[in-house]
This record gives sequence, structure tokens and C-alpha cells, in this order.
Amino acid sequence: MSAAALGTVLAGATGAEARTDEAFFTAEKYAAVAFGTSKADVWQQLGGPQSPKPGSSAGWCSDNGTDIQCFTKSADNAPYGTFSFKKGVLYSKQHEFLYEPKTPSITLAQFNQVKSGMTEAQLWSYVSPDSCVQRQEAYPNWPATTGHEVTYFCRQEPYVGGSNARFVLTDGAITAKYQYYLT
Repeated sequence: MSAAALGTVLAGATGAEARTDEAFFTAEKYAAVAFGTSKADVWQQLGGPQSPKPGSSAGWCSDNGTDIQCFTKSADNAPYGTFSFKKGVLYSKQHEFLYEPKTPSITLAQFNQVKSGMTEAQLWSYVSPDSCVQRQEAYPNWPATTGHEVTYFCRQEPYVGGSNARFVLTDGAITAKYQYYLT
């Protein structure tokens, strides 16, 4: 899948809205990074060689030797992305708050209808895709695409106590689900 198509899937299929803050690291940069890309190329693509120093108000990227992590700004709970590598190539990426649900609306009753083994289409028949964003995607057996993992983060409004749900899919089927303070 092309980086542009992946970005469309990431932002469009779940009804997510990309954050548009002016920053060194952006949701668009996150979406453009393709699986199987070498760590050196990811570092270059993200602008790592020109990255501001950690703590910069404009954001920054850093390489801890295992992962590359990029922040949009310097603040508590700032949106960020993490890129993980196996054998020198990208196999997993995840973000926090780079994308926000269009219409957070998941309820405990909807969450309880979703069962292990359901397909992604079945998930969306119970939960509005506009309530969720894709937070993580991984190909742990890269370059094989078996074991493909996707995690969706869904929010309830009002967001009291961080009320949310997470659904983990492996090869297109629900393998785990978690909820926090849904009503």
C-alpha cells in the first residue's frame, strides 16, 4: 500500500481528523512513513538530521537506538509518534493524539456488543468509525504481512476520566478489547 493510500486509510476510514498544528513533526509526516523502510531512511524522511533539540517548542525527533520518537511540541501530553524497527526496517508505528476522532460517541453498551473474533466490519456495525482513530499498526513478521496488528482508540464524550475503549485486531479479527470508564 502506498504512503498516500495508507494516510487515506489512517485518516479517512475511521473518520479521524489530522491535527494541523504547525510543528517540526506532523500527522502528515507520520502517515507518509512506509513499512519496510530502513531506519536510516525513516530518520532522513522525518527530518531527524535537522531536528531541533529535545524540548523545542516546535517539536523534535530523537533516535534512542531502538526506536525513533517524534513530538509535535514541548508540552505535557503533546502529540507524538513512535517508529519501531526489526532487522533495520520499520515494522511498527504508533501515535498518541496525532489524529482525533471526528465524533467521539462510543458507549459501554456498544463496547459490550463487540466480541473477540469479530471482523473489522462487524466492529464498525456496533461502534461508529467516527468515534475512533487508528493508534497503532504493526507487521511483526515483516516482510510477511501475516500477524498484521491494528489498534483502534475510541473516545466517549464527554471525555470524563479519560473514558475510552481500545480494540486490537490481528489479521482482521478482534483479539483484545479494553475499556476505561465508559458509561
